[in-house]
Amino acid sequence: MLRQSARQLCADSSVYQYHVSFPFVDGTHSYSPTLPAGTEVARYISVSHGVRLLEPATLAEFFSYDEEYPFLQGIPTHYATEEFSSLKFYPVPDADAEAEASCIVFLALCPTNTATGLDQDVFSRYREGIVDGAAARLMAQPDKPWSNPQLSGYYAGRYRAAVKNASGQALRGRVGVEARIKPVWFGV
Repeated sequence: MLRQSARQLCADSSVYQYHVSFPFVDGTHSYSPTLPAGTEVARYISVSHGVRLLEPATLAEFFSYDEEYPFLQGIPTHYATEEFSSLKFYPVPDADAEAEASCIVFLALCPTNTATGLDQDVFSRYREGIVDGAAARLMAQPDKPWSNPQLSGYYAGRYRAAVKNASGQALRGRVGVEARIKPVWFGV
């Protein structure tokens, strides 16, 4: 139950963030980022080629951009995920893309279904939320000596609050600043 709760908290909040970079290889269209043991991708936060952010797209959109895909080569402008474990790029990276810069990927991770541990920093910061999620799941099981629907709801509420808190921290890069909004004035 703890593993399931930790997986869900990480997936719901994107709090377990990681980055990896790798060089493009001329003509290679599929790349699988190397991840820490016992983790998998919850979501891709951003993908860039050097300092240029790439736009997310679907594989179907790649073919709609140009019927030559996957044979069209150039400097990538878009990326798509394939089964969350790998990335594909449009156009397929060529020698210029290979020479220009590395691909930098920021992603949110979660433990795998078989993981035996969790990143120490994530666990120490969010252990109460993880335990609350596990308690809610346990108490929601029907016809067990530990079943308690009322307490399950209480712990589920605490878990949702922990996810909301973790999500806010993830959005702000886990620094103590508040999100700032710049007003846009409309002409009268």
